[in-house]
Amino acid sequence: MSDAEYHQLGRIESVAVAALGHLGVEDLLVELLDRVRELLQVGTATVLLIDSACQELVVTAARGLEATVLQGIRVPMGKGFAGRIAAEKQPVIIDRVDDTNVLYSILREHGICSLLGVPLLIGGTVIGVLHVGSVVPRRFTDDEVRLLQTVADWVAVATQSRRAEVERTAAAVLQRSLLPARLPVVRGLEFAARYIPAENGGVSGDWYDVFTLPSGWLCIVIGDVVGRGLSAADVMGRLRSTLRACAFLGGDPAEVLGRLDQQVQHFEPETMATVLLAMFEPSFERLHLSSAGHPPPVLALPDQQATLLDMLSDHPVGVPSGLRRRTTTITVPPGALLCFYTDGLVESRDTLLDVGLERLCASVDAGPVESVCRSVMAQLIGEDLPGDDVAMLIMRRQDSGEIGPLIPEPSVVGAIQLDEDTLTRYRRVLGEDHPETLRSAHNLAVGLRALGEHEQARQLHEDTLTRRRRVLGEDHPDTLRSANNLANNLSALGEHDQARELHEDTLTRRRRVLGDDHPHSLLSANNLAADLSALGEHEQARQLNEDTLTRYRRVLGDDHPSTLLSANNLAADLRALGEHEQVRQLEEWIKSRYRS
Repeated sequence: MSDAEYHQLGRIESVAVAALGHLGVEDLLVELLDRVRELLQVGTATVLLIDSACQELVVTAARGLEATVLQGIRVPMGKGFAGRIAAEKQPVIIDRVDDTNVLYSILREHGICSLLGVPLLIGGTVIGVLHVGSVVPRRFTDDEVRLLQTVADWVAVATQSRRAEVERTAAAVLQRSLLPARLPVVRGLEFAARYIPAENGGVSGDWYDVFTLPSGWLCIVIGDVVGRGLSAADVMGRLRSTLRACAFLGGDPAEVLGRLDQQVQHFEPETMATVLLAMFEPSFERLHLSSAGHPPPVLALPDQQATLLDMLSDHPVGVPSGLRRRTTTITVPPGALLCFYTDGLVESRDTLLDVGLERLCASVDAGPVESVCRSVMAQLIGEDLPGDDVAMLIMRRQDSGEIGPLIPEPSVVGAIQLDEDTLTRYRRVLGEDHPETLRSAHNLAVGLRALGEHEQARQLHEDTLTRRRRVLGEDHPDTLRSANNLANNLSALGEHDQARELHEDTLTRRRRVLGDDHPHSLLSANNLAADLSALGEHEQARQLNEDTLTRYRRVLGDDHPSTLLSANNLAADLRALGEHEQVRQLEEWIKSRYRS
């Protein structure tokens, strides 16, 4: 390879690295293809990416053949020039283009005489094809094949990383847009809500909803779609809309969930979700509830200890059963409060479900809804972000019938302001390095991240980590917690290489100090696997997720939420590697555990 070619390769790599932070997938590819044409002195350069839903190659970016993008050309795997490259995972050279070796006439119509194509590979899995074309007859050399494959490897990594980041951002935006921006004002009722994303970043299918029907009935919904990422958030959006439509048709909660289940099983056969639907009569004196495998709400009456509502529970939505759904009806006296939540609030790697439910009941009373929200968050979430997403909706029936406060979602701004004030006071009174000061800084950084202020959270986590390392040492649990949170912030900002290094170091230290099977070690392993997946290193992520799943099953059992979450993570990597049969078997196993 000549010095000029090495220089051009360096330019391509620098473009890939620089563009990752601000360009979309298509714009990034166009930038890279311009450099490829210059490097190989060819007339056209094209990238096709695999649509995993239909196993077809889709022309995503092209230079010199822009019409192929506009026309939405798709190539079946194994068919034509590009399909053959993808199926064989090997470079293919066509010295002379004719009807026998290309699928579409558009190549010939643009005067393409010779073609060279190579696969885009991530960990041995093909994600697309990069090919170049010459408008004069040409024999591509072995050196040119190696050169294009080197470029393709960079293109594959850059594309996969950017797609992962775009998906996470899109999922977060989608989920936020589908949660109520402002809860309704209902005379005689108070509402407050929280949504807190999981510690390992991204989003899931947790949601809540409050809406009225033409009949005057009020519907309260909380649900949790199995899975994570854009697909789970997308399914959540469809379920939310479908459930509203089903409720509009009338009937009690069991009938509404039955209609929803029928539609999900028909149109979304791979979907499973837990849903709790509560419907208030217009007088608000009676509440009718039906649960599709969702945890029961907590009921608090004035001057009484809060308890779990004793109600019937049926199979999750999307799980064939043949059994009729049931409705529970209760009386709601003035002053009564109900707390609806998803399982991320009460279950974690460190907390069994029964223990979490006891703690929830102990933190709930029949007081003002916003005060109850703060109490629950302080007692059950504390200073660390949860291992799973948390959605919580609290409703209280007022005595006097006045209009309750409007609570924006997520209403953590007041808590953030309080944390900022506390940190300022601690720094002034106790000093920068005092443990209470550092704990306050940690709490503020966690809150900033919950609001999506990742850059501010990152700076605060970096400072806290530096101070804790100096004061407490590298291996102290608080130091490792700060390192873990900083790494998660880096992941949220798309800086996966830095996040990976920090997660690797944290995992090594936690294993040495706590042991391989400790929940914090397994959490670090999950976080590291997520960064490996984001970097396109699916085979390494798969191995780590397989080991983590084995340990969770041994330590916590098959039915623990952490075990099932780990299984979902493994399924995602298997899907990225094209191991569809293993994905099917694993998803069947996950569904069987939920049924049990």
